[in-house]
This record gives sequence, C-alpha cells and structure tokens, in this order.
Amino acid sequence: MTMISLCPLAQVLVQNVQIESLRSMEGLPKCSANYVPLTRINFLERTENVFTLTTSIIDGPSVKYTWEETNARCIKLASALSDLGISRKDVVQRHKLRSSSS
Repeated sequence: MTMISLCPLAQVLVQNVQIESLRSMEGLPKCSANYVPLTRINFLERTENVFTLTTSIIDGPSVKYTWEETNARCIKLASALSDLGISRKDVVQRHKLRSSSS
C-alpha cells in the first residue's frame, strides 16, 4: 500500500516565508489586508495562488500533483458530489473495491 503524503502547511511556510517578515506583522490590528481566517477552501485557493507549481501530493514514484492540480481535483470532486445531491454536513462513506483476483 502506498501512502499519500500531503505537504504540511508548516513545512511550506518554513521553506517559503521569511520568519522576520512574520515578526514585523506582530502587533498589527487584524483587518482584511493582513488577516483572513483559514478554512479548507481558502487554504487551497491561497496555496494554489502562491505555490502553483510546487508539489502538493506524492503517491508512489510516478504520481505527483502540484497545488494547482490539487485544487482543480478538489473542485471536480466537490462538483461531482454536488451533482449527486450530496451537500454540506452529509456523510459520505468510501467503500474499498475488492480485487477480481482475490
């Protein structure tokens, strides 16, 4: 079984953001210019905008996705679920398909 590894936000921030620039924002009043609550949706959107071509998911030696591809796949999945009538707070269970050789 191959593990899918998602780059943690902390790892991306440590690699791409200068700690000093974060310190310079300490003490500023929160406003739309410097503070937005981070949700799963705006995390994907913001990460795609900033790290478009950076690898987001690696699944084995041959499967890699960028943040742009990850966001697009999430949007497609959300649209497919919506088309099936699944909406917010509905519970969805994933079933593992049995292999025909077992």
